[in-house]
Amino acid sequence: MTPSTPRPRTALDEEIDAAGAAGAGATTALVAAMGASVLRAAAHATDDGAGIAAQAEALQARLTSLAEANADAYERARRGLAGDLSGDGQEERDRALRELLHEAASVPASIADAAADVAVLGELLALHGAPHTRPDAEAVAVLAAGSARASAVLVGVNLTEGDDGPLARRARAAAARAQGCADRAVRSDP
Repeated sequence: MTPSTPRPRTALDEEIDAAGAAGAGATTALVAAMGASVLRAAAHATDDGAGIAAQAEALQARLTSLAEANADAYERARRGLAGDLSGDGQEERDRALRELLHEAASVPASIADAAADVAVLGELLALHGAPHTRPDAEAVAVLAAGSARASAVLVGVNLTEGDDGPLARRARAAAARAQGCADRAVRSDP
């Protein structure tokens, strides 16, 4: 491929387009959603894995939806910070901006929660799934923990939330839970 030849579109390009943005928030959700998809397949290869497969499928759908919601919330907050706010007075515009920024922090906090749930499923499959699916389950638990941690970072830098607000604490707790799952998944004996 030469510099003037466009590269072929990939499935990842399609996911990013569907999410509406390639920003970090949407990316964290899409990474965890892809991990949930891997776990769904691994669960189908495991005896009595239908319940885990259903949970993984639901998490994949939720995270894909959160990727879209994050892109929308981020864009609304960005426009609000640029002064594109409705309201009769400064107080109303300030309130509207606070609400937009809170929503922009709330979505990555929800991504952190859902990514932690993916890590839980990854740990479960690493410990109890079919032996040949163990490496995938371990890897997904680690990826989901990274997604949860990255989402917590995004919540913490929000202008209204800060690093010590309730959403930031919630996201950090989800990231810690996800990391614990990843650590147990990788350290457990086969």
